[in-house]
Amino acid sequence: MSYQNILVGEISSLIDDLIDEKITIDPNAVTSEICGNHSDELLDDAPFSTHNNYSNVRREVRSVMSKKMDLDINSLTNENSQLVIIGFECLQSYYSIKRNDSYFGVPIEEITAEEGRQKAKSYRKMGNTCYIHADELDKYFDSKRDNEAA
Repeated sequence: MSYQNILVGEISSLIDDLIDEKITIDPNAVTSEICGNHSDELLDDAPFSTHNNYSNVRREVRSVMSKKMDLDINSLTNENSQLVIIGFECLQSYYSIKRNDSYFGVPIEEITAEEGRQKAKSYRKMGNTCYIHADELDKYFDSKRDNEAA
């Protein structure tokens, strides 16, 4: 198993534990915990190396959180997602919410009405943009087909 897979597995496991306990996920705290678990593996007095290790772990934390909290656009029912609430097609038990200029994974029970409405507005805007994008793709390829036929 590659070091990358080991890192992603460790991050995923920690985030899953936080989700199971319905704890708000602070990506910086997850990153610090993962880095702390491996502090003995870092070179002494090597701030450049330490910074790069932290940055890489932080990037992977964001990636894992995104995969867990973003609906798969190809599967709107998202039946395989552990985060979709039973009885709903898309409503999740956790959402990525911006608080104080940082994003956190927040259990739906702890999301304020205003945060929830902002998230809904964001999804509607994204949906509208996707429809426009789809229409433009159709228009482009219809035009291309018509030009090739002429």
